[in-house]
Parts: sequence; structure tokens; C-alpha cells
Amino acid sequence: MSAESNSKILANLGAAYRAKGDMVHAKEKYQQALALNPLSAQAMLGIGVVYQQLGDTVAAEQSF
Repeated sequence: MSAESNSKILANLGAAYRAKGDMVHAKEKYQQALALNPLSAQAMLGIGVVYQQLGDTVAAEQSF
């Protein structure tokens, strides 16, 4: 599998954790996705929402 494919899988896992309300694991998966593909729009948006939910508005703004 390519880094891009793995990044998409990790971003999807992040989305699943976020949907369950598990922001800690969602953030971890989005960070892993971004490490593989820093240009992943899905991971950037997802981690931005996680930061917003965690109250870190500065990090959220940087992600959007």
C-alpha cells in the first residue's frame, strides 16, 4: 500500500473515533495520517474539528 492509501485509512479511523466522541484517539489517527500525507484535506479538516472540540481554537484555526 502507498503512503497516500495508508493516510486515507488512518484519516477514516480518525473520523470513526471522532464520531464516537473519542477525541484523543481521533487526534492520534489524524496526526498519523498527516505524517504520511501532510496535504491530506480529510485529515486536516478532521484534526481541526478535533482541536475545536477540545477547545484549542488556535490549533483548530491553523488546521482549517
